[in-house]
Amino acid sequence: VYADVLASFGLTEREIQVSTLFLMGGSANSISERMGISVSTVRFHIGNVYSKLDISGKNMLREKVDSLIAAPNE
Repeated sequence: VYADVLASFGLTEREIQVSTLFLMGGSANSISERMGISVSTVRFHIGNVYSKLDISGKNMLREKVDSLIAAPNE
Protein backbone atom coordinates (compact mmCIF):
# COMPACT_ATOMS: atom_id res chain seq x y z
CA VAL A 1 0.00 0.00 0.00
CA TYR A 2 2.78 2.42 0.90
CA ALA A 3 4.52 1.92 -2.43
CA ASP A 4 1.49 2.99 -4.46
CA VAL A 5 0.99 6.14 -2.42
CA LEU A 6 4.69 7.01 -2.44
CA ALA A 7 4.87 6.49 -6.21
CA SER A 8 2.16 9.13 -6.64
CA PHE A 9 4.65 11.71 -5.33
CA GLY A 10 7.10 11.01 -8.15
CA LEU A 11 9.67 9.24 -6.00
CA THR A 12 12.28 6.97 -7.51
CA GLU A 13 12.01 3.22 -7.03
CA ARG A 14 14.84 3.27 -4.48
CA GLU A 15 13.25 6.16 -2.56
CA ILE A 16 10.01 4.18 -2.45
CA GLN A 17 11.79 1.07 -1.18
CA VAL A 18 13.66 2.97 1.54
CA SER A 19 10.58 4.97 2.56
CA THR A 20 8.42 1.87 2.78
CA LEU A 21 10.89 0.18 5.11
CA PHE A 22 11.22 3.42 7.08
CA LEU A 23 7.44 3.70 7.48
CA MET A 24 7.34 0.08 8.62
CA GLY A 25 9.57 1.03 11.53
CA GLY A 26 12.98 0.36 10.07
CA SER A 27 15.96 2.33 11.26
CA ALA A 28 18.63 3.64 8.91
CA ASN A 29 20.90 0.84 10.16
CA SER A 30 18.38 -1.95 9.61
CA ILE A 31 17.37 -0.61 6.18
CA SER A 32 21.04 -0.39 5.25
CA GLU A 33 21.63 -4.01 6.19
CA ARG A 34 18.47 -5.26 4.53
CA MET A 35 19.08 -3.44 1.25
CA GLY A 36 22.85 -3.84 1.14
CA ILE A 37 23.53 -0.11 0.98
CA SER A 38 25.33 2.24 3.35
CA VAL A 39 23.58 4.09 6.17
CA SER A 40 24.54 7.38 4.51
CA THR A 41 22.79 6.24 1.31
CA VAL A 42 19.66 5.42 3.29
CA ARG A 43 19.78 8.89 4.85
CA PHE A 44 20.38 10.44 1.42
CA HIS A 45 17.24 8.78 0.03
CA ILE A 46 15.15 9.78 3.06
CA GLY A 47 16.41 13.35 2.69
CA ASN A 48 15.35 13.36 -0.96
CA VAL A 49 11.90 12.08 0.02
CA TYR A 50 11.51 14.80 2.64
CA SER A 51 12.55 17.41 0.09
CA LYS A 52 10.22 16.15 -2.64
CA LEU A 53 7.27 15.97 -0.24
CA ASP A 54 8.18 19.28 1.45
CA ILE A 55 8.24 17.70 4.90
CA SER A 56 10.78 17.61 7.70
CA GLY A 57 10.44 14.33 9.54
CA LYS A 58 9.19 10.79 9.83
CA ASN A 59 5.97 11.83 11.58
CA MET A 60 5.11 14.20 8.74
CA LEU A 61 5.85 11.46 6.21
CA ARG A 62 3.57 9.05 8.05
CA GLU A 63 0.78 11.65 8.33
CA LYS A 64 0.99 12.51 4.63
CA VAL A 65 0.96 8.88 3.50
CA ASP A 66 -1.69 7.77 6.00
CA SER A 67 -4.01 10.61 4.98
CA LEU A 68 -3.88 9.45 1.36
CA ILE A 69 -4.43 5.82 2.33
CA ALA A 70 -7.46 6.80 4.40
CA ALA A 71 -8.97 9.09 1.75
CA PRO A 72 -7.58 8.09 -1.67
CA ASN A 73 -10.20 9.96 -3.71
CA GLU A 74 -9.71 13.38 -2.19
